[in-house]
Amino acid sequence: MQPFDYARPETLEEASALLARGSEVKACVLAGGTELLPRLEAGLVTPTLVVDIKRLPGISELCYDATQGLTIGAAVTLRRLCTHPEVRRVYGLFLDVIEVMGVPQVRNRGTVGGNVCNASPAADTIPTLLCYRAECRIYGPGGERCVPLDQFLVGPKQTALAPGEFLVSLHLPAPGGRSAGVYQKLRLARGGHLGLVNAAVMVQMNEETGSAWRIALGAVAPRPFRAMEAETLLEQKRAALDPAAIRAAAALAQQAAEPIDDLRASAAYRRAMVGVLVRRGIETALARLAGA
Repeated sequence: MQPFDYARPETLEEASALLARGSEVKACVLAGGTELLPRLEAGLVTPTLVVDIKRLPGISELCYDATQGLTIGAAVTLRRLCTHPEVRRVYGLFLDVIEVMGVPQVRNRGTVGGNVCNASPAADTIPTLLCYRAECRIYGPGGERCVPLDQFLVGPKQTALAPGEFLVSLHLPAPGGRSAGVYQKLRLARGGHLGLVNAAVMVQMNEETGSAWRIALGAVAPRPFRAMEAETLLEQKRAALDPAAIRAAAALAQQAAEPIDDLRASAAYRRAMVGVLVRRGIETALARLAGA
């Protein structure tokens, strides 16, 4: 590991100024460190400055309001998120995520913001955040701006962050009405925690507007995405949501996927499993909604 300078700013402005010194230093952000520290040790990244953002205002905020929704600071840990009583009650998809995400040490230390900013196509939190229509609050040299999560993710390991910018928090609107869903992760029995296919499925019922569906997939495209054609079909069917309609929606999700061949699985296998997980996800979401 090569030596580097360490800074722990107290204000958003100070942190942005440090990160904006791109022509002078190569800076990295430190929050939980579960991604950065192993990469530092392996020599995969060689920053000259590490900026610790954990003391910044709002960065560790976790609060819920029935009208405004949920705010998740970028430095909120995965364990803290999934043990929060209001998150467990209103945003139940996260309970499935925590069960399949890494080992306890990672969940206790790793942050939601770090998982998002790492922008891995197989990131576990992102499909669920897409289902909840998360918005990213970003701070940089130009001040604050907000970007929908699906626009924040640009490609594999790539985000919309400009020089000097960093993620402060994520905002999730209140689901409204009754909702239920499931997060599923297909992975090798041996070979780590990285998913071959990740699928989040959520249904939201409102007496006035009817049903709204969200289907988000990970590990089967350059970035996690929502299968909107499949969502639209489910919403159009409504009362006629029979097994044939569910299979048709799963087939549309398969068509939207862009999987690759690698040492862990073929593209054909991944595409086939998209259909299986989406079909099971729709069935499970409906069952959980009825049980609620």
